[in-house]
Amino acid sequence: MKIKSIISLLCLGMGAFMFQACDDVPSPYDIPGKGDANSIYGNGKLETPYTVNGAKLNQDGGYAWVKAYIVGYIPTGENISSTISDIVFGTDEAGKSNIVIATSADSRDINSCMAVQLPTGDVRNALNLQEHPENIGKEVMLYGTLEKYFGAEGVKNIQAAILNDTEIGEMPKEESGEALFSETLTESLGAFTINNVKPAEGLGKEVWTYDSQFKCAKATSYTGGTDGLNIATESWLVSPAIDLKSTANATLTFEHAANYFNDVKNDVTVWIAEAGTENWTQLSVPAYPVGFTFVKSGDIDLNAYKGKEVKIGFKYVCTTKAGTYELKNVKVEDRAATLTPDTPDDGNSKENPYTVTTAMEKYNATTPQANTWVKGYIVGYISDKSLNENTAKLGAVGSDVVNTNILLADNAQETDYTKCLAIQLSSGNVRNALNLKDHPENLGKSVVMKGSLEKYFGTYGLKSISEYEWENGGSEPGNVILSESFADGAGSFTVTSVSGDLKWNADKKYACMKMSAFADGVSLENEDWLISPAINLSGAATLTFEQAFGPANKSMANAPQLYTVWVSDNYTGDVTTATWTQVTINYPSTSSWTFSSAQATLPAVGDKARLAFKYKNADGDETLTWEIKNVEIK
Repeated sequence: MKIKSIISLLCLGMGAFMFQACDDVPSPYDIPGKGDANSIYGNGKLETPYTVNGAKLNQDGGYAWVKAYIVGYIPTGENISSTISDIVFGTDEAGKSNIVIATSADSRDINSCMAVQLPTGDVRNALNLQEHPENIGKEVMLYGTLEKYFGAEGVKNIQAAILNDTEIGEMPKEESGEALFSETLTESLGAFTINNVKPAEGLGKEVWTYDSQFKCAKATSYTGGTDGLNIATESWLVSPAIDLKSTANATLTFEHAANYFNDVKNDVTVWIAEAGTENWTQLSVPAYPVGFTFVKSGDIDLNAYKGKEVKIGFKYVCTTKAGTYELKNVKVEDRAATLTPDTPDDGNSKENPYTVTTAMEKYNATTPQANTWVKGYIVGYISDKSLNENTAKLGAVGSDVVNTNILLADNAQETDYTKCLAIQLSSGNVRNALNLKDHPENLGKSVVMKGSLEKYFGTYGLKSISEYEWENGGSEPGNVILSESFADGAGSFTVTSVSGDLKWNADKKYACMKMSAFADGVSLENEDWLISPAINLSGAATLTFEQAFGPANKSMANAPQLYTVWVSDNYTGDVTTATWTQVTINYPSTSSWTFSSAQATLPAVGDKARLAFKYKNADGDETLTWEIKNVEIK
């Protein structure tokens, strides 16, 4: 066993050396995804749980087992806005709502830690450090959803745990059934076929295509570009016949991601029919995505179709807005479906806030509900004294913007004001930080806030906001002017090309935006800009971000001329007519695929300023790839 380990380490070392020696490799290393049973990261199963590192690499919102050591907690409470960096290693003054786990019992490295949400019930009662300080340093197994918590990779909605060989909570059934049908869609559309019930006339391509960049099936009827059109369509991706004639059970699962929809649950639906017929029945999907992060669908019970041959159809429609839908790892297994427990949603804490939809369901027009927590996206504001389709301003900040209210929704791209919660912004720190008049960059941001659930503008509202926290971990009120990670694409930034065919593009694997003028073995002329939304730079501010350059070990002598940062106070959509001021940033001495920190002092140019990253290259020049992430202005 020791000899095998040594050989494995030698192979890994040789592989890393060979990888770095290839100049055309786009990034420095391949981050492992889900491992097999022998992986050092685990695979999330009970018998081979994820390590902390494995759990960090698989933040897809799905349920999995994680094995680690309890090392501390993160403080919470009134007027406390904590992040993962606020870990308390120990038990003094511990709360009940969370713990922190690490790779070892004595770890004090924040990069080796994850925050764990403890929902009310048996799990919290057994694991919290306030009542059980003796748990510190103990190894624990946790079954929960892998998703962001306290602004970093985390574990939430713990359904079950194992501590001191004792099972706690509701142990899940292991998925061990035989695959009756499996199509990854990571190399092609496989055996799936396309049925265009209503062709997307003028689109120029199929609605359903294989995306070689992100290795999945993709559906969209948007023509692309800044002046793109939303083409009306109904298009299906249909599986081949799946034999359920002799199966004891049948369960469907898949992974999907989606963005830019008005209502993804209505625009992308899943159906089943007996093979050879078109008598389709819609299936209920337990979990839909929000944004370009793949999530597991949850188990979909097909037992009503045992003894038959069936086909599965993924139906994409567009009437007014063409979102983008991504699909992979479609599987039908011979096993009983496991019901995914509902996410705790009691509105009693910022760890378990209501969604906007739930808040509306819990709303009582005659009895205000004080101290209610709600989470959603800031999508707009109400421009007048009454709320209607003309005064609800969604998706953009106009000249009629006010600082006294905002609209909150479950979908960052929501266009239906009836699905929004009206938020009253009383004077003070909350108004100063959240209003769109002073902070148009808040549009589309996710926030959790506490207030009184009651009537406002004659409809569903949240008033008397006493506390709030940005989803990315919170900050002092009004402190952050702009924050964009690029983890899910360009976000609020726009891409503009002045010359050349290549553009800034998103790299999902490394959670960044990147630009290179190298294609087909040659370096080409290109000038391309990555431009922020309008931001308030009426006072001096500090820009920080992370950047990487590749191939590695190249000269950075020309970087201040080629890879630059600018600000403007009069940009209106054309970079060539705006007045731009270059700001000085720091660069590494030689290129490296490893991200390093950069910063700059931004001048006070006005309250409608723009920040831009400019990439410029001439034909034949030795060019580098520039990667950028985690942009923040304070």
